Amino acid sequence: MISESRRSINCEDIDECAKNSGKGDCDYACVNSDGSFRCSCAEGFYLGTDGLTCHDTNECEIHNGNCSQKCVNTPGNHSCSCLDGYINSGPNGTDVICLDIGKTFS
Repeated sequence: MISESRRSINCEDIDECAKNSGKGDCDYACVNSDGSFRCSCAEGFYLGTDGLTCHDTNECEIHNGNCSQKCVNTPGNHSCSCLDGYINSGPNGTDVICLDIGKTFS
């Protein structure tokens, strides 16, 4: 008879990420580890308290998204624009530098 202290059990990891095209129960991405797994989210999203669900980060709530005037939150990102009466004079069309039209063209 084998004593309980000498008996060994071989355990095999279950890949929780294998289903759902490699995402497991995660919204975006899943990383399997021995006996567990971890979810992660795309840039511009954060992991919810359930550890599975990704939520949009509202970049406009922090320093107005670094916009000088208007900030518009979009899923995973944000955009900046100018208020009425101002024009974007950014050098490449994506940098938003708002100048007062009345002062610029007078």
